[in-house]
Amino acid sequence: MVWLRSAPLVVVMLAATVGYMASLARYILGHDHGEYVMTGTEGGAPHPPGYPLYVLWLRLWSWIPLDAVLRSSLASAVLGLAAILLLYRAARSFRISPPASALAVALFAFSPRVWQIHTHAENLSLNSLIAAGILWVVAAPLAPALRLGLLGLLAGWGASNHHLLALMAPVWLWGVGRSCKKAGWGWLLVGLVMGLLPYASTVVIARSPGDRWVWGELTCVEDLVSYLLRLEYGSFQLTPQLDARQVGPAEQLLAQVRRIGSDLLWLPALVGYMAAMLALGGAVASRRLWGQGSVALSFLLSGPGLMLINRTPPEALGGLLVGRLDQQAEMLLCLLVAWAVDKGVRRLGGAAWRVRWVLPVMALLGAPRSLERAREAYRPTVQLYLVNLLETLPPGAVVIGGDDLHLFGLLYLQRIEHKRSDIVHIAPTMLFRPWYAARIARALGAPPEGVTARGIVMTHLIASLMARGRPVFLLDADDNYNEVLERFPNYPEGVTIRLLAPGSTPPETAQIEALNEALFARYTLEDRPPERGSFGARIVRDYARPWRFLAAEYGEQQRSAEVARMEARARSFEPLSIPLGPPEEVARSNVNYR
Repeated sequence: MVWLRSAPLVVVMLAATVGYMASLARYILGHDHGEYVMTGTEGGAPHPPGYPLYVLWLRLWSWIPLDAVLRSSLASAVLGLAAILLLYRAARSFRISPPASALAVALFAFSPRVWQIHTHAENLSLNSLIAAGILWVVAAPLAPALRLGLLGLLAGWGASNHHLLALMAPVWLWGVGRSCKKAGWGWLLVGLVMGLLPYASTVVIARSPGDRWVWGELTCVEDLVSYLLRLEYGSFQLTPQLDARQVGPAEQLLAQVRRIGSDLLWLPALVGYMAAMLALGGAVASRRLWGQGSVALSFLLSGPGLMLINRTPPEALGGLLVGRLDQQAEMLLCLLVAWAVDKGVRRLGGAAWRVRWVLPVMALLGAPRSLERAREAYRPTVQLYLVNLLETLPPGAVVIGGDDLHLFGLLYLQRIEHKRSDIVHIAPTMLFRPWYAARIARALGAPPEGVTARGIVMTHLIASLMARGRPVFLLDADDNYNEVLERFPNYPEGVTIRLLAPGSTPPETAQIEALNEALFARYTLEDRPPERGSFGARIVRDYARPWRFLAAEYGEQQRSAEVARMEARARSFEPLSIPLGPPEEVARSNVNYR
């Protein structure tokens, strides 16, 4: 019966729609989130390669009278839901049965990693749709000219969004090979040119950026080519943080297997890995199986292959930085799982054939887990922290340090929500980029001093700011700032470290405690700290810092009661011990700017 064939897909789509809509991100998160919401609201060009197609998609939604963050999350969710539906059509085009096709989309849609990519402003949500589109186009019964044109268009869209889609090359080339003998290459070229048109918006912005956030100057063809190819980071590598530990291929591969296994409920993931090996072997033996083989090869490139060139530690940013790149591999693996399950059930026949409709429903068991993780990840922790930071700084203050979370989050609050435009945030490693240094110069009214070709003389920079009467604060207290903390008297002031002019005397311990008590009384805090592995876990340590400082000070004074009280206060800000993911994802990492 036709309605029975559609029932599993309807159930999966309904569950995904309800779940996604119930968990849309409503607050600024970490990493690039603030930058995407900001450029999607006011236009502009994010970090290379600019993701112009995704920014244009967000701009199309800017007329909807919703909060900017919620509106951007809704725009991503629509892309994610469309990708799920298109993935089902792709599976059916590969002649996979309806229940097995529904199983593939259920595993993909309810993966915790994919769920979060689809429910907040993240360019990889568009990657889901483009990747699913490629899978559908290569297998669907289309006219050769139309297939070539669409594959060219999807390749252009991929280049206009995220370079990760280049790892879909094997399946894309298989689709081209199916049609190139029956239609001219011109269709492919026309589609490619049309797919690259979103970069025209970048050219327009570069010619007249106005007050919009644009990464770089983009004043000439050379700048635009470098921007498109992300030469700033290295086109074919993933740039680790500056002081990251070295990570070997074996550790990267093992970490990915753990992540994907956890996301796809382990047994399906293992079935998918075995199916990939069998598909590659089958493709070598028979030309009729090249379609399956191309999907398996694309999976190996998108998954294990990507990890072989990745040097960013798996635990960076609580596992969120590297883990998000598993999304494309998970989609391809889910398709391989569907192939394997379909073939196995057909061979078993009998009762297995009759109960095959239950398989997609079993995959729905992952939905409550993913919903819970998304809600935890999307708590207002980061936005409250940034608002607390801005609203308690003195007029004209300069705050130095942090990472992407601070850079893009503060830019969003100042530019979109118009909070405290008098505050200047300086990301030190960004000062090596002349265009960024020029913007800081405009904000300060004079060029930042101490920036040389050999590095940044932080003490010189801070001394010059103090000479202009600017209150100066640090966000970090790591080894990079040892010389600063030795030269300038300092003490913790809320989530920052206040620097004083040389020769000044910091307040007494009791005064510092009273000052921080007053500041924390002004802060808006949550009832409980975030869980490990979330964006919020990255920054709550800043809330604990003044109380750990005071515990150390009282310890030197041998005041044990005060030490216990301060340590208890600090522990109240520690992330909860219940992790959101595998062990390698819960370690804290301080990620630098690209």
